[in-house]
Amino acid sequence: MRNNILYIFLTLSIAFTSCEDVLQVSPRDAVDASQLITNANSAGVAINGMYDQLQDDDIFGLHYMMMPDLLSDNMLHSGTFTSYREMDDNDMLAGNVDVGTTWDEMYEAIYRANLIIDLLPNVDDPALASLKAGYIGEAKFVRAITYFHLVRLFGDLPLITTPTKDLASVDIARSSESDVIAQIISDLTDAVAGLADGGSVTRASKGAANAFLAKVQLWKGDHAAALAAANAVTGYSLESDYASLYATGGGGSEAIFRVEFNTVDANSISFWYWDKPAGRHEFAPTDDLMNAYETGDLRQAASYTTATGGGGTHYVTKYNDFATGTDKPYGIRYADVLLLKAEAAARGGDYATATTAINEVRTRAGLADITLDASNFETAILQERRVELAFEGDRWFDLRRTGKVTDYLTAQGRVADKQLLPIPQSEMDTNPSMTQNTSY
Repeated sequence: MRNNILYIFLTLSIAFTSCEDVLQVSPRDAVDASQLITNANSAGVAINGMYDQLQDDDIFGLHYMMMPDLLSDNMLHSGTFTSYREMDDNDMLAGNVDVGTTWDEMYEAIYRANLIIDLLPNVDDPALASLKAGYIGEAKFVRAITYFHLVRLFGDLPLITTPTKDLASVDIARSSESDVIAQIISDLTDAVAGLADGGSVTRASKGAANAFLAKVQLWKGDHAAALAAANAVTGYSLESDYASLYATGGGGSEAIFRVEFNTVDANSISFWYWDKPAGRHEFAPTDDLMNAYETGDLRQAASYTTATGGGGTHYVTKYNDFATGTDKPYGIRYADVLLLKAEAAARGGDYATATTAINEVRTRAGLADITLDASNFETAILQERRVELAFEGDRWFDLRRTGKVTDYLTAQGRVADKQLLPIPQSEMDTNPSMTQNTSY
């Protein structure tokens, strides 16, 4: 992060100024971040720049969805990259390049959100009067979901909520996971208050903030709060055809938040999953996942298919715009909310509500109804989340949240106490306040 901060200052100063101003950029250590947002136009540019950062390969351009499945029993490494092999083996080094770049790029997203939250309230432009609350809500939403992803991967984190103005402000100690979660809940609560319903699913909304709030509260263990947040997600419904969720232009009424990509601003997600020789086929579904689908589950054929070009025996097909790179990965969709609702209700003893919610998901998948009770709800919901959300970046977190990850790692003969990623070596080398996770 220390090495990255000067780059961030310069990048944002160039992005938020005019062509004439770019020719007069001061030395990097003298960039005045307070001048980056001064009116409605530059505020809009800052918002676009924040969302643009989410498109990075180390966030929604690949890693956000890929890493939690590769770490888990859903996906295996079928390619040649050593850094991904370490993840699959749960034996990462602190110098793992992809762990390091994920940390850096996610903190850059946080920096961009912090800049908006810090500067926008003091910008005096009548054209911003009706936009400020929404813009700040969007920034708090992005900061929240980014910290939520990081805290589940790394545990305790440096909790930075203001723009990092100099190198000294970067060298801070880690805050506890509980403190980070409290900040996330605060941000999402503010986002719910400041954001409107509806709008583009590629920007934050009240529904998206409530959906993530349900997820965070369930992670925290506050099942009543999780259920209340899930119940507040209204105006969405399941698409009738599961496969359509991953077709160009798909998602419809089920999409709550996803990240925009287009032919001008494309991604290479499908390239990493696709069969050889056209794709890398770097990752493949595990036999364990493929065997987890019930007979007749319509989601199976929409999630992966047989490979013919080598590597793993099958490859993921949820990301399939190989030609133009416009796959729009989901941050969260309504099926996830229904399953969060089912679990939160069941943990509170309301098995009727839980049963109704899970069966709505199962019906769309072509499966028979089930009845949840105290003896089966956790296993049934965890199974349903696994096959419904495969390759969308949830499995590892679900295993950790429900206390199942130790059993999985032990069964695989892997180091059971490496349930958090290592703090990147670059952080350990440059931040004297940083401490490393256990077992690294």
